[in-house]
Amino acid sequence: MNVDDIVARTQDVIWETHGERVMIGQRGPYLALREENAISLEAMQASSYYLIFKANSGVQASPNEVITFLESGNIAACVVPSFRANYKVVVQYEPIPN
Repeated sequence: MNVDDIVARTQDVIWETHGERVMIGQRGPYLALREENAISLEAMQASSYYLIFKANSGVQASPNEVITFLESGNIAACVVPSFRANYKVVVQYEPIPN
């Protein structure tokens, strides 16, 4: 087993253990990790919410697409197009109050 295999297996365990299944529009379910940052590009500090997906997940999201969290039943809206960073797909979202 080489290092790349070990890293891939470790990532699988992380996503399967800590991930949550989400639907983006009518697509999915995808396995995602939630991340919250208090860093913002705006003049005022604001929380930003992110979903992190494996790079090979095929996830694409567009602004205003509805994101449904299958385990919790929460919903959110994508705020910017999905993008790739550090071998992951990132979707920024804002929760929609129930």
